[in-house]
Amino acid sequence: MKKILLTLFFFSALSQTLFAQNKYLVYFTDKGISKQTFASDQGAYLLSAKNFISDRSINRRIKSMGEENYFTYEDLPVNQDYKQALSELGIKIIHSLKWFNAVSCYLNEEQIQQLQRFSFIKKIERVKKIRTNQPEINASNNTLKSFDEADDFQYNYGPSFGQYMLSGIPPVHNIGISGEGVLIGVLDSGFRRYHEAFNNTSIINERDFVEGDSSTSNNPGESHGTFVLSLIGTFYESQMVAPAFSADFILARTEDVLMESHIEEDNYAAALEWFDSLGVDITTSSLAYSVFDDTTWSYTYEDMNGQTAIVTIALNLAFERGIITVTAAGNEGFTNWKYIVAPADAFNVISVGAVTDQGATCWWHSRGPTSDGRLKPEICAQGEGYGISANYSGGFSISTGAWGTSGATPIAAGITGMLLSAFPHLNNIQVRSIVNQSGDNVLSPDTARGYGILSAVKAITFPNLKDDNGIFQLNKIFIGDHGINKTNAMIHYKSGNGALVSESLTNNGGNIFNFNFPILINPDTIWFYFTYEDTLGTEYREPLINNYKFYYGDLIIKEELNSTTSVENEKSFTSDNFVLSQNYPNPFNPSTNIEFFLPSDSYCKVTVSDVNGQLVKVLAEGMYEKGSHKIVFNGKGLASGVYIYSLFTREKTISRKLILLK
Repeated sequence: MKKILLTLFFFSALSQTLFAQNKYLVYFTDKGISKQTFASDQGAYLLSAKNFISDRSINRRIKSMGEENYFTYEDLPVNQDYKQALSELGIKIIHSLKWFNAVSCYLNEEQIQQLQRFSFIKKIERVKKIRTNQPEINASNNTLKSFDEADDFQYNYGPSFGQYMLSGIPPVHNIGISGEGVLIGVLDSGFRRYHEAFNNTSIINERDFVEGDSSTSNNPGESHGTFVLSLIGTFYESQMVAPAFSADFILARTEDVLMESHIEEDNYAAALEWFDSLGVDITTSSLAYSVFDDTTWSYTYEDMNGQTAIVTIALNLAFERGIITVTAAGNEGFTNWKYIVAPADAFNVISVGAVTDQGATCWWHSRGPTSDGRLKPEICAQGEGYGISANYSGGFSISTGAWGTSGATPIAAGITGMLLSAFPHLNNIQVRSIVNQSGDNVLSPDTARGYGILSAVKAITFPNLKDDNGIFQLNKIFIGDHGINKTNAMIHYKSGNGALVSESLTNNGGNIFNFNFPILINPDTIWFYFTYEDTLGTEYREPLINNYKFYYGDLIIKEELNSTTSVENEKSFTSDNFVLSQNYPNPFNPSTNIEFFLPSDSYCKVTVSDVNGQLVKVLAEGMYEKGSHKIVFNGKGLASGVYIYSLFTREKTISRKLILLK
């Protein structure tokens, strides 16, 4: 009897070894043709690119990759004969990943040994199964906050006003920019797409990469995806008005929250390839991964180097094809891990950290740098404190606790959608550069909050370039409390050590101003700034002290001090006007910075008043030297609301609005 039991045990163990299956990636040596063959006849493959990707995808790729290289060897499909050989062994292919020249499938040990005999098999690797670390959203039915914003903004944001005003979204909505014409792909755990929050949201396609069907709804765990999508694309006045409510959306379910292993990396990679083929402009994911079920297969911090994790490599490849990639930095700041997690380590992804509704850095979000020393996160948005989102039950939830970087990421992605909507000619490299220069910490970026809280106003008003058949066209939007006088906006520029030139900007009848730089025979650095007036006649210089610059022939503009010019040129390259800049941060609690510029030694007074004109506080009074000055205003003890701050001089008075939110 004992011998029989031992025999049964032996065969049971052998059976489990032979037939137990795990998911693997099977990589192939080639795609039926070599890279050299492809390169020698790439022109023919460009002509057939439409067989593999959409016209929209091609047009997006050309902006970043050029007209000669927008279709690469990686874009060829996996060889059908190789896939057929696997099928003949009884192997069911789950995903075919052309960018990796691989397929994912469930294999047992016997099948692995059979595959290793094929000459076209390059390697076989286990698919990692990843657990996420998402804080539970602290939803409640707390009394709604009221915000004094009805007279200033086009839409009624309801309780969502604070979370969006922190990133300057309502003023951009005011000039008609809300993501129209942009296609955004969202990866998450499922979406309650028939929620009333999405009655006005354009969802044009969806796919479930977990179940392998065409519906991302009616799955356990879709509350997280519903929460994320509502923060980026909802238009439901008096409750939520999200940044990119006019954009189109494609949804991908890549995560199964019922399983201990929430996501398998091949699902994420397959979704990105699908997004690319349909022509998405932006991908956003609030999923961040480092810990695995089996620690044998876990990543280490050293692997957060931009080129190890499958999800990270997939984002790199998506960016190479012109897609703007946005992802959560992660919520590991309070764990032993501490650092950002894949795919936030991707080379050109915009990784998003979290701040509170007061603008303070959240202690729990993941920190940078990457293991190879790159700055992370890039920017931040609200991920904790008072806010609203759509919930699984079909209504809306007020949150007062931590949302996680899951909440901050869709806000940031929505702002990139607004930027691309305003300027469709921008490529993803330009967008990422503008986003990184539109934070409130841009002068001193760090590994806690990167370049700071992303401002939609700064991103939309940051100047950008378009190469129009060799003519470099500068594009600019101005946003002011009292509108813009469109007849006298000026650009002041010089090339290298040349003379300062002043020219009028051309207005296209809408919000955008243009200027065509003259063709330079000998390319050099161009430095420039703008002057303009609002409808009350108040004059402004932008930037206040610094200058913008770009190298003629490059499309990336930077804001920097003009440290290379002589003293004489430097004097002529500053403002002759009194300037009062917009306070930052805005909204704020309890403190904010107010900067002003004096063109000469002057007597001045800076005050804060309520909207009825009642003086609240005198911040500065007396003689001040020519140049830039900064004052810190502390609103402690004041009620939430809109206040007016003013610069009084003997020559003129300038006023702006600031918002205190508690």
